Amino acid sequence: MFRGIFMIVSYICLAGGFIAVVMDGTRSLGMGSLFLTSTGDLVQVRFPNLPATLFSLHPLLWDPVGQQIMRLPVCIVLGGLGLVLLMIAGRKPEGRGFAKGL
Repeated sequence: MFRGIFMIVSYICLAGGFIAVVMDGTRSLGMGSLFLTSTGDLVQVRFPNLPATLFSLHPLLWDPVGQQIMRLPVCIVLGGLGLVLLMIAGRKPEGRGFAKGL
């Protein structure tokens, strides 16, 4: 059951990362220079109350980890999360006994 959930969420993250690459590529072509949307900008626009909640995290968790993630481009964060979840889901175990040959 968890394997299926991980697979669905990983494919959604990979699709979101691909959409972010296409959007940033379109903006870059239109502006004539490289443009990458940071995760912090996306979070601030889509979820305005979330940054205040994130700042209330423990400083040892927020300072080295959270701020670096917010500086990364959205396509890298979503693509990386999708790949990690896809690796966690892994392959389907092979059947045993008689059903293995089918």
